[in-house]
Amino acid sequence: MDMGNLNNILLEILATGVRFYAIKCFIDIFLSKDEYQCKYTWILYVIACLWTSIIYEIFKMPVLNIISNLTAIFLLVCPYKVKMSRKLLITVMIYAVNVLVDSIVVLSFTKYTVGDSVNQIYECITSLVILIIAIALERTIPIEKDIYLPVVYRISLGAVPVISIGCLYYMVITGTKLKMTVVVVAACILFINILIFYLYNSLIQFYSAHIEKKMLEQMVEVYSYQLDVARESQKQVNSLRHDMKHHIIELQSMLKNTNNPEIIKYLQDMEKFMLNPKEYVSTGNKEIDGVLNYLLRNAEQYRSR
Repeated sequence: MDMGNLNNILLEILATGVRFYAIKCFIDIFLSKDEYQCKYTWILYVIACLWTSIIYEIFKMPVLNIISNLTAIFLLVCPYKVKMSRKLLITVMIYAVNVLVDSIVVLSFTKYTVGDSVNQIYECITSLVILIIAIALERTIPIEKDIYLPVVYRISLGAVPVISIGCLYYMVITGTKLKMTVVVVAACILFINILIFYLYNSLIQFYSAHIEKKMLEQMVEVYSYQLDVARESQKQVNSLRHDMKHHIIELQSMLKNTNNPEIIKYLQDMEKFMLNPKEYVSTGNKEIDGVLNYLLRNAEQYRSR
């Protein structure tokens, strides 16, 4: 093996390693490590690297490269305990950025035609650009990873990268003679797909606020119902206390002429127990009672000074 081939192999390994590290950064944007189920992460990344490299080197067909890269990213997302629709959304969003950056770099600096090999230096440049985008997004998008968007939102978001991949494939296959046009269009589509990451974050925040609002409304409804129950119970207690006071007064009047001070004292103690020392007024209207009792309490405190 000559030095040139060795350098190409090392550059290929470096480019692949940097690319998959960038993919890991993309995955960390969306998914929490607490949701991860696989102990040996590096094994999955080695399998994904080998899988994409082998398919690329043997077939050199864009369709097979798309399929192999999508399956590799999906393999890395699979161990996370999230819904399948979310895994698919993350897969296509990450791959769309990868393939768009790849196309922009290759078509800008090389005379690429379908089926040709790409110089390893350009692969390294592509991987570094993808890594820079991944790190920038990771530091600027504080996505709440424990919030799940409804399926309709996930499908709508996923449609953009899927359409982007399809448009890029069509342009590369049919329009390679207009390379600069393809590069400009691919750059615009890349910008749109990067905006999708921010849109995803905005939808997460909107949906999180919507859920909090619903929970707050439900809590208010529960507390309102509980307050109604407490008011009804208090109403019954007040009615019972009012009746008991009248019964005690009647019993006291009936026992005035009897020579039984113990019973009279017992009834007086019961009457005192039934009284609320903080309640000066009881009209039945809670708002009026509250204001009058508050003012009378202040007056009592002022008088006792």
